[in-house]
Amino acid sequence: FYPEILLIDAAVTSPASAVSGTPEFLPGYSGGIDFGALGFLTLRLALAFYLLSSALAAFDRSRLTTAEVVIRLALSVMLAAKPIYIYLPAMVVSAGAIGFHMRVSARNGLNQAQSAGR
Repeated sequence: FYPEILLIDAAVTSPASAVSGTPEFLPGYSGGIDFGALGFLTLRLALAFYLLSSALAAFDRSRLTTAEVVIRLALSVMLAAKPIYIYLPAMVVSAGAIGFHMRVSARNGLNQAQSAGR
């Protein structure tokens, strides 16, 4: 549940405020737009969608192995989680998984280019 995506005060207003008549906000929200939190959430979701789309296509810079697909699917779910102790390690592992794939793809491309030149 990410009410900050809606960008309106009503999204972060507690249902109890309807009874009391005074605006009460959900815990952790002040009623304004927190651009830092919104930007960080947007970054997380963009990374999750990138991992999800590449996993479903089974392709990034080159064909993904079954293990890479499963890892990317799991990471995309973890990135959408609310607790920081789940999504923060997932961000780090995601960067590592993408970097690993880029390095392996570059090495395979170099090996293929050297084989073609012989």
